[in-house]
Amino acid sequence: MSNHPTTFLNLPAMVWLRAQRQPDRWAVHAEGASWCWNELATRIESAALALQRLDVQTGDRLTIVSETSADALVLMLAAQRIGAWPALLNARVPAAELRRLASCVDSRRIILALDGSPDAKTHARQLAATPLAVPGLGHLASVTFSDGAVPELPAHDPALDVALLAFTSGTSGKPKAVMISHAGLMNMGRVVGAARGTLPRDTVEVTAPLSHAMGLSSVVSALIFGAAVRLRPRMSPRELAKAIAAGEVQQASMVPAAWARLLDHIAREELSLDGHSLRMLVSGGAPLAPELKARVERAFGRPLINAYGMTECAPLARSRPSEFLAPWSVGRPEATVEVRIVDGAGRDLPRGETGEILARGPGVMLGYYRNAEATREVLSATGWFSTGDLGHWLPDGDFAVVGRRKEMIIRSGFNVYPAEVEAAISGHPAVIHAAVVGRPAALGDESIVAYVQPRRGHPATDALRDTLAAHVRARLAGYKCPSRWIFVEAMPMGDTGKILKRALPEPDVSAAEATAAVS
Repeated sequence: MSNHPTTFLNLPAMVWLRAQRQPDRWAVHAEGASWCWNELATRIESAALALQRLDVQTGDRLTIVSETSADALVLMLAAQRIGAWPALLNARVPAAELRRLASCVDSRRIILALDGSPDAKTHARQLAATPLAVPGLGHLASVTFSDGAVPELPAHDPALDVALLAFTSGTSGKPKAVMISHAGLMNMGRVVGAARGTLPRDTVEVTAPLSHAMGLSSVVSALIFGAAVRLRPRMSPRELAKAIAAGEVQQASMVPAAWARLLDHIAREELSLDGHSLRMLVSGGAPLAPELKARVERAFGRPLINAYGMTECAPLARSRPSEFLAPWSVGRPEATVEVRIVDGAGRDLPRGETGEILARGPGVMLGYYRNAEATREVLSATGWFSTGDLGHWLPDGDFAVVGRRKEMIIRSGFNVYPAEVEAAISGHPAVIHAAVVGRPAALGDESIVAYVQPRRGHPATDALRDTLAAHVRARLAGYKCPSRWIFVEAMPMGDTGKILKRALPEPDVSAAEATAAVS
């Protein structure tokens, strides 16, 4: 293979450049291994050769199944190195889902990174995958998935050539493969790294899967700015708290639920954070309750940034490093991103009025792979992406996200946004998680159902229900207050820590169900 990995600058090329400029600096820390930049570059080259020996060609789709690991990162970059299209899958997906997603992108091959992942090993056995040896990497397995897969022709343009396929289902539940260009991926890294002030001496904690925009943006920004990444297959509050307390982590980006778990562990173990060097704290992937933001900032003495984005457009916005953050505010559009908030006719709305959030910029996807109809529904000819989120401009020029268009609840003729109600419920100290959904009611109306996971020590009783109902009534208009309260032992969570509302149990009308009157 040639000495210079690419004809234009992309992520493998950035690693190659870093390997020349800072060969002995740390690039990757993972379970049982740490690699400097030169070692990372060497492993990418070895993996690229191994893929070519498997007849993976430019334009082939390659499904990579793994936990968040160094091997998965190398395989992704190696695929990009030879012009293939990597599609990253968390190993915890069920077998049927794995096959469905690999079929969605007509994947030629599936590569599985087995170390530290019992799920990946199970998938490998079920697929009858054979061992794949790559110098410097752990145990891998490979299987041909579609002999008839036809390679896509390259455009030889970083703004048009696909660097990555990322899966999303949105609110429909049907998987779609988002095509992210090399230019879009590089823009993500540059914008995020600059906004975070990423430095080569930093270590960036990565707990979200590489298949998710949060994990991906942390890794890509570190690669571009020369920082090290610490890859953890699963978020362990104990391990993360220990690393932070020892001053080993300078940046951490997590969903709100992960921040809450980390704080609970720190409080329970009475850990000292005097030695921490955590400089950049970011929350994303779900609404950030003001109370949780305040707790994190008290614990670490640094502002918690609220970031907003999605698979189809990342990054999109982030809050400024201020102690005050208006509820549901996601700050201002990121550099290179334009944002509009429009009504149903596509007309721009004035400040304070709620409408759909549109975004445009180099981070917007190329489209959904082989799904022109779904692409047309969300991506205009002029490049505006319809997020499906509802929001409004705030007086200070920031904007707030108040819910999903398809999740909006119509109650007595009024619009109710679940995020607002969830934030009010989550503000009570007895609550660890809250999810609000609308359910059909009489005469075409909708009832508001609140699912609550109480904190340890707060039993799910009528008294707690009444306390929470009073807490919400004191903060929201009557029509926004839940008409039903359902306590759950644990919320159904996705692999990024986001609550899966479609997996919540349907409320029944038994005597055991907690129901509150609405004023």
